[in-house]
Amino acid sequence: MERRRKPLPRRPPYCAPFTSGRPPAKKRKRLGSEGEIEPSAGAAGVDRISALPDELLGEIISLLPTKDGARTQILASRWRHLWLSAPLNLDCRGFATAADLAVVRYRRVYNNVPSAVAHILDRHQGPGRRLRVKGYRLPVAAAAATAATALNWWIVAPALAAAASAALDCWLVAPALDGLQVLECWVSSKRSKPLGPLPASAYRFSPTLRVATFGGCRLPDDDIAQGLHFPNLKHLSLESVSTSEHSLHSLIARCPALECLMIHTIFGFRRLRINSLTLTFICVQDQLQNCKAFSQLQFEELVIQNAPCLEKLIPLYFECGLQVSVISAPRLHTLGFLTDWGDHSTKLVFGSTVIQGLRANSLTTAVHTVKILAVNVNILSLDNLLDMMRFFPCLEKLHVKSWSSGEKNLWHHKHRDLLRCLDIRLRTVVLETYLGSWSQVNFAKFFVLNARVLESMTFHVEASLYDEEFLAEQRGKLQLGNKASRDAQFHFTTGTSLEAVWETKHLSDLNLNDPFLCRC
Repeated sequence: MERRRKPLPRRPPYCAPFTSGRPPAKKRKRLGSEGEIEPSAGAAGVDRISALPDELLGEIISLLPTKDGARTQILASRWRHLWLSAPLNLDCRGFATAADLAVVRYRRVYNNVPSAVAHILDRHQGPGRRLRVKGYRLPVAAAAATAATALNWWIVAPALAAAASAALDCWLVAPALDGLQVLECWVSSKRSKPLGPLPASAYRFSPTLRVATFGGCRLPDDDIAQGLHFPNLKHLSLESVSTSEHSLHSLIARCPALECLMIHTIFGFRRLRINSLTLTFICVQDQLQNCKAFSQLQFEELVIQNAPCLEKLIPLYFECGLQVSVISAPRLHTLGFLTDWGDHSTKLVFGSTVIQGLRANSLTTAVHTVKILAVNVNILSLDNLLDMMRFFPCLEKLHVKSWSSGEKNLWHHKHRDLLRCLDIRLRTVVLETYLGSWSQVNFAKFFVLNARVLESMTFHVEASLYDEEFLAEQRGKLQLGNKASRDAQFHFTTGTSLEAVWETKHLSDLNLNDPFLCRC
C-alpha cells in the first residue's frame, strides 16, 4: 500500500527571518517632508550629539587627543568640517604611539612629526587652544638654537595665529592675537648644555594664556624686560629652566591672576622671594644630581614674604637641600614634604622656630592654620612626629612615608603625661611602605588607641607581604578592636599615593585639592 505524504504547512504571509524571538519592528511613519522618518520614542541608535550646535561640538572635539580629534571627520558628513574650525588641541608627542613603534623605528616616526604638524597647521583654520611640543625630540633639533628656530615657525603658523601670519618677524605687528590658552613648550633636553633660549614667538600668546609650561630653556633678562604681561595666566610651570632671580620675580609680578606655581629644577640664582596676592599653590623640587654642571648658582632658599592667599606649600626632594622661610602666609593649611635626609633635608623656618629633620629648636610658638602635613623620613620616629603635632596643633591629615624603622617607638610610659594634655585632632592617617615591623606597629597603635576623632587610617602594604595571614596578624598587633574612635575605619592596600607625588614633574599631575592623594 502506497504511503501518502503529509502536506507541507502553509507559509504565513510574511516569513522574513528573525532571531530575537520578536516580530520585526513596524515601519515608522514618515514626516511631512519626503525622505525623513520620525524616530519612535526611545529608539536606539538615534544620533542626538550631531544635533548640537557647531560651537558646542567644537568644544567637545578640542578636549580629545589630537589624533582622535582629527578622526572625527570620518564620523559623518555633519562632522567633516568641525575639526578644521574647532579650537586646536595639538600635542606633538602623540604622533609616536606604541602602535607606531611596533611598525617602524622610533627615529623614523619622529622624522615624520614635522611634516605631520606642518600639514595640520596648514589645514586648520584655528583658533588655537592647546599646544604641547618638545623641540629636542625633532630631528631638526641638533642644537638648541635649531630647535628654537623650528618652534618659532610652528608657533607663528596660521592655525595658531588670529592674523594668519606665518613669518617669524610678523608676530610683533600682527593685527590680532592668537587665542591659545595652554602652551607646554620644551626647547632642550633637561641634560642639554647649554640650554637654548625660549623662542620669542612664545610670548605672543601672553594676553590669552591660562596655563603655561616652559622647559629646557633659558629665560634671559632681555626677554623679561620687554614689557610682557600675562593678565590671564593662572598656572605656571618651569622645568629645567635657567634664569636670574630678577627675571623670575619680574615674570611672577607680571602675572596678576597667577594661582599655581610649580618649579622643577631651576638654576641661575640662590634665593626666590614670593610676594603675590593671588598665589594659592606652590610646589618646588630639584632632582638634578649635578646642578653645578649647569650653573654655580643653585636654588637653595624659598622665602614666602607676603602671600595672603597661599594655601598649599609643597617642597619636594632637593638634591642639595632647601630652606623654606614663611614670613606671612595666614591661610597656609597644606605643607609637605618635611624630610630628615641629612644634606637633602628641608629646613623650615616659621618666625623664630626652625625645623630641620623634623626636629624643632623651640616649640614656644605654634602654627594653627596647617591641617594637612606630609613627611618623608629616613627613620620613623614617633617623638619627632609628636613635636610636629604640637607645633601644628590643628592637624587633621597626616601622610607618613618612612624608609627604615629605626626606633622602637614605645610610648605607653614615655608619653603618659603628654597624652593628658595633647589634643589629637587627626581625622586621617596614611602610612606608606608598611612592613608590619614593631616600630611601625607601635607608631600606628598610638593613633589607633588615642586619636578620638580618627575617621580613616590607611596602610600601604608591600605587595609581596599582602595576604590574609599578614592582614590578620596586623589587625591583632594593632589592637583595632580597642580603637579610641568609634567611627574609625582601617584600610590595607597595596596601592601608593606619595610615590606618585614624589615623582611628579608636571603641575597637571597633581591633585590640587590634596596634593598627597594620587590622581590615578
